[in-house]
Amino acid sequence: TDKAIGSPATKIVITSADVATYLMHIKPVYDHMLTLEGPTELLNYLSALHAEYAACRTTVRNFAHIVHQHNVVDYENAVKTSTTLPTTTDDYSACPHTTCQKPLPPSIAFGIRVGGANKICPGCNGALSLETFRLAAFRRDHPTFANGKHGIVYMPMLTQNPSFSTYVQRVVETLRAQSIPSATVKAITGTEGTQKVTWQIEN
Repeated sequence: TDKAIGSPATKIVITSADVATYLMHIKPVYDHMLTLEGPTELLNYLSALHAEYAACRTTVRNFAHIVHQHNVVDYENAVKTSTTLPTTTDDYSACPHTTCQKPLPPSIAFGIRVGGANKICPGCNGALSLETFRLAAFRRDHPTFANGKHGIVYMPMLTQNPSFSTYVQRVVETLRAQSIPSATVKAITGTEGTQKVTWQIEN
């Protein structure tokens, strides 16, 4: 419930009525899940709830909103930003590797997005994981950045088996190859810069 949101120092009193209200709110969702046939229908249903919430999170109070509230830190950060959230409804339907991007079987998409499993793309044999999709989304949203007044640096593509640490190293190599000043490289790949990139990838 909304009472779950607040600073750790805030004293929160949760009553039996609060619990009953919470259960009444989520029970129809779980009841509907029991009627779905297989992981594909479940993924489509959950994705639709997420898309509805992402479109206008300030007014939509559905199951996706409740799940988001459970991640208190991320929820409070989101409250301070825009009224919408990036929707990932279609992100898991295709391979995130730029040279592939073939449709993924629903069972693989479900295993990764809902189960957090590590899979292999049947089209390109590239590694698929939550981290892979987050890295791909980061590169999609930040394909380039300005280098001075006229230069543009293109972010490197993902490797077959990418991870956050290996991708940061590829970014470093790309910057050095384009003779980016060492101070800029350090600002992007140093502790503070890496923390910012990590937050963008995970959110």
